[in-house]
Amino acid sequence: MRARTREEPDLVLASPSLASIASAFLRRRRALAYKTSTFELTRETDADGHERLNVDAVVRGTHVRSSFWDDSSLWYRACHPGPSRSGGWEFMLAFSGEVGDAKPDDLVDMFERSLDSAHGKDPSQHSSEILAVWDRIRPTVERGAG
Repeated sequence: MRARTREEPDLVLASPSLASIASAFLRRRRALAYKTSTFELTRETDADGHERLNVDAVVRGTHVRSSFWDDSSLWYRACHPGPSRSGGWEFMLAFSGEVGDAKPDDLVDMFERSLDSAHGKDPSQHSSEILAVWDRIRPTVERGAG
């Protein structure tokens, strides 16, 4: 099944580092589209004026988002909805970190490998596997998530 992909038509990023990250994701767009049912790149500007690149994917019902800011910080979330009757999350992990010296292609690789870890297993295994994939950025897990 091929994913629905979307990039904002005006995905012009002022930050050279964010533009490099977006280019790296766009180079892997076709491979990511085959792994996901939805794959999107979007640009946002926070209230404080910081530019942000959002990378969103849905893989077998698990929603994954990585957000990258122009100050080299990042945020990641993977969540899988619980049964509709009870609501909530069957699985949810969110963390923040710093890009540091990771190259754009490394960030794409970590994102892609985390997609493989975010579904198809016992949910108790998801967090440790995803955190191991992103270990290079020294993730700080958010309370109540994971």
